[in-house]
Amino acid sequence: MIPVIVIGAGLAGLNLARALNAPVIEKSRGVGGRLATRRIDEQKFDHGLPIWPETPIAQKIHRGTYVPNGMTALAKNLAAGLTIHLDTRVLKLEKIPTGWRLHTSKDVFECAKVILTAPIPQALELLEDSGLRIDSTWEIPYHKAIVGLFRLELTAKDQSIEWDGHQLVLQRDKNLCPDGAALIVSPAMSEKWFEDSEEKILKQTTQLLLQRLGPRHLDHDEIKKWRYSRPASFHTRPYIKAGQHLYLCGDGFLSPGVEGALMSVESLLRDQFPVL
Repeated sequence: MIPVIVIGAGLAGLNLARALNAPVIEKSRGVGGRLATRRIDEQKFDHGLPIWPETPIAQKIHRGTYVPNGMTALAKNLAAGLTIHLDTRVLKLEKIPTGWRLHTSKDVFECAKVILTAPIPQALELLEDSGLRIDSTWEIPYHKAIVGLFRLELTAKDQSIEWDGHQLVLQRDKNLCPDGAALIVSPAMSEKWFEDSEEKILKQTTQLLLQRLGPRHLDHDEIKKWRYSRPASFHTRPYIKAGQHLYLCGDGFLSPGVEGALMSVESLLRDQFPVL
């Protein structure tokens, strides 16, 4: 019997697993969630979290605004030494007398406690598929995000900038791709374009970029999409106890993003695992 299993290998899940020496089950092929870095022609682009926050709780994990080797490097550092079951989807949670049985796409696990750190809509979907109680007040909406990754000719005057809800992050500012730019489309436009064809989304995102920078030659362009990019609102409580020894925590609590995820983790550890 495993004492505790963490579901989700994003920032919250990795920090919980390190504190609890717990295994992690992750549906993706890699760790980090939105701590995501893409390699294009041996150059790196961050396409999930654009910058690392300067808040004290975030700086305890990594000092500095940027991660020079990309956000994925930070996630891999947090994951070092942990037992992580990648490319493994949890299909159902089953309550058993000693705790929980997790039915996954690859195996069955039994544990005393479960911590769900996936985006709240995904966590609630798993609870619903498992026939477990869901309170409507647990629901939190999330913003979608479309991110354009570009290699293009840049001038010394070009700079990272935000306008109308869009965010342009030059990767040279992060010691990553020197001629790279990541354009994070505003939540409103991302929602509007999200279900369009990739060709149409790329055309629209490229137009948005060039309207801002002016005509440029592009050496590379591609699109990344995040269905659960950032909570549109958040719970004022630090986590949810969804059942006996079953908890939901992460970026939908206390504050959207990194700060909320880390504060949620600290509160859960302090309240439910005080002997650590």
